[in-house]
Amino acid sequence: MKSGHLRGLAYFGATEAPDPPGVPSLLETYAQWNFSGAFLAAAPSGTPAEVLGRLRAAFDKVLAAPEVIAKLQGMGITPQRLSPEDTSALIRKTHDISARIIEKAQLKAQ
Repeated sequence: MKSGHLRGLAYFGATEAPDPPGVPSLLETYAQWNFSGAFLAAAPSGTPAEVLGRLRAAFDKVLAAPEVIAKLQGMGITPQRLSPEDTSALIRKTHDISARIIEKAQLKAQ
């Protein structure tokens, strides 16, 4: 970008990019983008319900541990437990918003 061959459209952060300056945050550029990142756990389609239940219980236990919560919050992460349906909706919403941003910016794969 410093050479002038690339132009920064948006920075994936809460505020303007620190380097190079002048690149606005995604939220400043695309107000509908209300997504800061996610860590998702997924299992293959057809995974037995009892296996999914054990995995969810294990994640719930880890994410309820005060030391894990403190460590995550120290990194600016607030854990959220979403249902499979809500997780699917979040992925769809993020995909749709990303597609609109890519189309609006007229980005093309090269």
